[in-house]
Amino acid sequence: LIGYQTNIIINLVIPGLIIMGGLGFIVWFDVMETIKKEYKKPSKFNYRHLFNSFSLHTKIVLIMTSILLFIGMVLFYLCEFYNPDTIGKLNFLDQLQVSFFQSTTLRTAGFASVDIASLYPYTKFMMCIIMFIGGSPAGTAGGIKTVTFAISILMVYNIYHGRKEVTVFSRRIPKRLIIRSFAIITIGISLAFISIFILSISENAPFIDIMFEAVSAFATVGLSASLTPSLTGIGKIIIIILMYIGRIGPITLIISFARRSYINAGKKEVQYTDGNILLG
Repeated sequence: LIGYQTNIIINLVIPGLIIMGGLGFIVWFDVMETIKKEYKKPSKFNYRHLFNSFSLHTKIVLIMTSILLFIGMVLFYLCEFYNPDTIGKLNFLDQLQVSFFQSTTLRTAGFASVDIASLYPYTKFMMCIIMFIGGSPAGTAGGIKTVTFAISILMVYNIYHGRKEVTVFSRRIPKRLIIRSFAIITIGISLAFISIFILSISENAPFIDIMFEAVSAFATVGLSASLTPSLTGIGKIIIIILMYIGRIGPITLIISFARRSYINAGKKEVQYTDGNILLG
C-alpha cells in the first residue's frame, strides 16, 4: 500500500479493520452487550461508568491496545521523520498518518505503506518488540498477546511495590494465570532466539533484517525487510516452522496448560520445604 500512504480512507479503514480483528471476539461481545445495557438504563449515559462495566479482560485489552498503538506511532515518527526514503519528504500530517498505519499493522496484518527495507535499524528493532507482543487473545493477531504482556508488567510493578498479590482494577490475578503468562513469554523468547541464531548462520544478511524476519514470522505479521526472496532452503524451513508455531502456539499452550490444571485439580501434590536460592 505504498502508493496509498497519504490516502486518508486507506489510513482509516485498513487500520480500523486491523484493530477490530486484533481486539478479539470476546471483547467485541462484551463491549456490545455492555453498551446495550447502559443505553437501556434511564440515567444519563456515562463513558466512565461504561468502561467500569466492562469485564477485566476487556479493560486490559482496550488499555494495552491503545498504549501500544500510541507508543508505536510516536516511536515510528521519531525514528523516521527525517528519513527521506520513508516519510522524511512528507508533510507533518501525512507523516502521522503513515506512522499510525505502520504502528497498527505491526499487530498482525503485514500491510506496509513504506519500504520496510529502507527503515533505519533502530526502527526495525522497535517494530520487532511490538510485533512480538502482538494482538489480543481470541483474535486474529499473533505474538505472545497483549494480556500476557500486561500480566508480566503488572507482576513486576507489584514486586517493586512489595505486594504479595498481583492486582489491577480492584481484582486479583490468579497465580495460575501469572505462571502461564511467564511460560508463554519464555517459550516465545526461546523460539525467537534459537531461530535467529540458526538464521544468522544460514543467511548472508544484516543481523537486524534476520531478527525482523524471524519475529515477523513468529508473530504472523507478514512484514519483510526484503529478505524473504533470498532465503536459503534452511532459512525458508525455519521461517515456515516459526509461522506455524506462531499461529497455533500461544492458543495451544493456553489450552494445554488449562487442561493439565483441570486434570490435576483433584490431585494432592507433595508439599516440600522451601529452599532458598539467590536471584539477580
